[in-house]
Amino acid sequence: TTPALTYINLPGKTVKNTSTGGLSAWELVAGKAINSVLPFQNQIMLSKAQTVVISLGIGDSSTTTLANYSASLQTMINLSRASGKRVIFVGENPTINPTSDQFAQAMRDVATANGVPMIDVYAHLQATIPAGQLLTFIPDGIHPNASTYKLIGEYINTQINLL
Repeated sequence: TTPALTYINLPGKTVKNTSTGGLSAWELVAGKAINSVLPFQNQIMLSKAQTVVISLGIGDSSTTTLANYSASLQTMINLSRASGKRVIFVGENPTINPTSDQFAQAMRDVATANGVPMIDVYAHLQATIPAGQLLTFIPDGIHPNASTYKLIGEYINTQINLL
């Protein structure tokens, strides 16, 4: 499927996607990332980016605690800001994981506590997807289908251009 990034247009900006499927925040911060991805601290120090968009949580919701997830997000904010970068959070999509609501709220809480702008994809999709129809939009319960990726990308594009 086409990722949401395809639908994001930021005139005058270069967008670099350094995401890795299946990666969780705690793995990235702890330096236990998969697929030879550098630990977050190294990525931030080497990056010339002015803004860091953090969108992690689905992997965390099945591999770690809420406290560890929140601490990992906090560490990412601290490291990014120490390197002079602006931070924006983008919430994950809803999943069939019973803890996904709690992890979405944890990201909101960390964002609010740190004055980090957040594009709440989770809340947007919860309001958009009819009750009981999650698997129509996110067929395997985790990964959106092409039309849902488009919906997510267009929402992020609209919101990020307002920041």
